[in-house]
Amino acid sequence: MRATGLPSPVARRGCGVLPVTGDSSDARGVNAFGTRNTLSSMHTAALRLEIRIPDVQSLKAKRSVLRPVLKRLRDRELSVAEVDHQDDWQRATIGVAVVAPQRARLDELVDGLQRLVLNDPTVELIEMGVSYLEEP
Repeated sequence: MRATGLPSPVARRGCGVLPVTGDSSDARGVNAFGTRNTLSSMHTAALRLEIRIPDVQSLKAKRSVLRPVLKRLRDRELSVAEVDHQDDWQRATIGVAVVAPQRARLDELVDGLQRLVLNDPTVELIEMGVSYLEEP
C-alpha cells in the first residue's frame, strides 16, 4: 500500500485496467482491487445485417434510403455503423452492438431488430449474423 491508502499500480493490474475477458474475481468473489465483485451480469451481441436496397441507382440515393434505417436503429439506443459495401449502390452491411442485463432481454432486442429491418419496405434483409459474447 502507498501512503494514499490505494494499492500500488502493480497490485491494481496495470493502473486499474482489468481484463475484459473472463471473470477477474477469485474464488471468494474478490477482484483485483481487493473489493467484492458487485457487478451484475452483462450480455452482449454483435449483429451483421446484409441489406439490399433495390430501388436506388446512385450512392446518393442509397444514403437517402439507408439514413432513416440507421436512425431507427439508433433511436433504440444501439451502436450502429455501416461496415461494408459503402461504395456499392444496392448493398449495405450494417453492424449493430446490443447490450442487455439478461439473456432473455438480449434475445428480445435481437428479434426486434430483425423484425424492424424485415418490415421496412425500402430494404431487403439478405442475411443476418449474430455473434454472442459468452461468459466463461
